[in-house]
Amino acid sequence: ISPQIEPLLGYTSQEWLADPDAWPRALHPEDRGAAIAANNHHNHTGEPFQMEYRLLHRNGNVVWVRDEASVYFDDKGRPVYSHGFLFNITERKLAESKLQSRVLFENLITTISTHFIKLASDEVDSAIQEALGQIGVFAGVDRSYVFLVSPDGKTMDNTHEWCMPGIEPQIDQLKELPTDIFPWWMGILNRFDNVYIPCV
Repeated sequence: ISPQIEPLLGYTSQEWLADPDAWPRALHPEDRGAAIAANNHHNHTGEPFQMEYRLLHRNGNVVWVRDEASVYFDDKGRPVYSHGFLFNITERKLAESKLQSRVLFENLITTISTHFIKLASDEVDSAIQEALGQIGVFAGVDRSYVFLVSPDGKTMDNTHEWCMPGIEPQIDQLKELPTDIFPWWMGILNRFDNVYIPCV
């Protein structure tokens, strides 16, 4: 076992070799069954092992790896040793996940926008409600809502709200709010930028 196992997973090569269950225990629970089955198949048939899966670092962080290995047999067909490599592909997997999420979000927005083009005026309110629900579920949030700023820019009203089941609606309490109590927020909106608050 290469000493590089330590920066990769936080265990020394001596620790890894001393514990026969180190690899199965380090497997991410969602990948454990498939990885063990593929490894057993590899060890019994000698077919090359190639798989991408997740391991858990000693500190609990998830590490995506690409595992490539070959098993070598003696003249009686018994496996003698395995030779392979673990490549850290965590950054690539995170980038792929972000790209996939962006594509899904763009598809959602396109679907919602297309739906609004075909609406009659008396269907707009229900369509807004439905769109808020789709966005809320996609984003995994408790609620999503629309505020309408008055023509003079001095007040705003919560006009539409979607809440996850079990979340109490606030739409009736969020009426005629003076916009000057949100100077930072309104400054951003007046520049036609997005307001992003990562932690409330």
